Amino acid sequence: MTAQVSLIVPVGPGDGAFAGVLADSDGAEDVLLERLLVGCQPVPDNLALPSDVRWLQGAQGRAVQLNHGASAALGEWLWFVHADSRFSTRALLELERFCQNGPGRLGYFGLRFAEDGPNLMWLNAWAANLRSRWPGLPFGDQGLLLHRDDFRRVGGFRADFGRGEDLEWVVRGKALGLRLTELDAAIITSARRYQQHGWLPTTAKHIGLTLWQTLKACANR
Repeated sequence: MTAQVSLIVPVGPGDGAFAGVLADSDGAEDVLLERLLVGCQPVPDNLALPSDVRWLQGAQGRAVQLNHGASAALGEWLWFVHADSRFSTRALLELERFCQNGPGRLGYFGLRFAEDGPNLMWLNAWAANLRSRWPGLPFGDQGLLLHRDDFRRVGGFRADFGRGEDLEWVVRGKALGLRLTELDAAIITSARRYQQHGWLPTTAKHIGLTLWQTLKACANR
């Protein structure tokens, strides 16, 4: 397979977590055509980027930054990954297999939490993976992947939707006939917010937000 995937990573103000994503994707030139860091500030003066990494500067807001990255991407496939996500070589192999089967599908990875949160985070990961498979609602922290033609058909992420723009986008894609496909590998995401704010209140807050965002996304479909 020739390199044809554009990795798109939105970077928030002062966020340096993307270094892990770059480290995990080093040496993947046979799969990744390019790696795009989409910030809302100039590239840091002390940051030396590899030749296949581009820094794009634009307006702040995850939906805006994701759309900016998609419009500038050169790859046939678009892979949206959060800055604090980590993934393995196996994930890259699964990414390659997914792209060999053609467009018409919306890919996502299983979710795992890093060991920087409470012990009960396994339960949150189980619930997130269940939600992804049934009723088919993966979130942006699961590394959403699709062909650029399908992205054009679905349209960009809605900057006016507020939190949950990734969920609204998935609902819109499913309504247009994109087939959800889980890749046989995991994306690892940080659980530090659960550690900082407490497992129970943070979990309860996320459950409430998910229900509200799902209803809102379906209503706006």
